[in-house]
Amino acid sequence: RNGIRSYRFWLFMLMEMFFGLYFYGLWVHQVAYLKDVGYTSLFAAGVAGIFGALYMTGSFMAFISDRFGREPTYTFASLAVVLGIGVLALVRDASQPWMPYLYIVLFGLFGGIAGPLPVVVGADLFQGKNYGAIIGLGTGFFTAGGAIGPWVAARIFDATGNYLAALPVLALSVVASIVCLWLAAPRKVR
Repeated sequence: RNGIRSYRFWLFMLMEMFFGLYFYGLWVHQVAYLKDVGYTSLFAAGVAGIFGALYMTGSFMAFISDRFGREPTYTFASLAVVLGIGVLALVRDASQPWMPYLYIVLFGLFGGIAGPLPVVVGADLFQGKNYGAIIGLGTGFFTAGGAIGPWVAARIFDATGNYLAALPVLALSVVASIVCLWLAAPRKVR
């Protein structure tokens, strides 16, 4: 149950990696995406600047997973992020400035709810003396995903000339993180 030979361990690591991939893939390129479709640098940076307050607010709300369960809370929050990615994909020019704001609310607030959950899920799955090492390794997988995500989005941009084709890849990464969490099943261990 608590070790490297456990399927839950590897699912947890994959969840962390997919989370890092989509999170940083979006975060790093969101300003460039908005500029690419026609928004000014000031507008794009202003929208992205709201992210921090929304993410922090969402993080304070992550306690709802104690009431509703880790999997349902993470799934709901992550699917809201997918909805945000969909909104971002619909932004094709600067004619509807409300759309980037809707995107950043979905990504920031609900990404903030999902953000702390891997640490809590780790506690559910890996209680005991190895918890700290496992969470540290999970952070390493998150960081690896965080290095891969922006690179993948940039490569897609270089190949296609825009970010639009990168968005489904990032959305699939969100879904992959959800699937990994459900298969790891902290609800069965708690």
